[in-house]
Amino acid sequence: MVATNDAFTMQQWGKATGGAETGIRFFADHTGKLAKELGLDMVIPPLNDHARFKRFSAIINDNKVVVLNVEPDGTGKTVSLAEPTLEQFKSQ
Repeated sequence: MVATNDAFTMQQWGKATGGAETGIRFFADHTGKLAKELGLDMVIPPLNDHARFKRFSAIINDNKVVVLNVEPDGTGKTVSLAEPTLEQFKSQ
């Protein structure tokens, strides 16, 4: 899991969701640099031009992105949801 939050927030998110206990790793991109480098950044004006990640899901195998699902509007919940992504994972 990666988000444009600080490390403390990501650590707490992992604890609160139980994700950290399942082996999901939570990464902080507090400057938005990774989001920008990947072309997955978006700016939401009320947030003072702070770069955010577009909503996406990815399947990474052997350090290579084999599936990348980016929401068309950057915020929706269609292609990036867990269920369709897990189905794609099973077919890999």
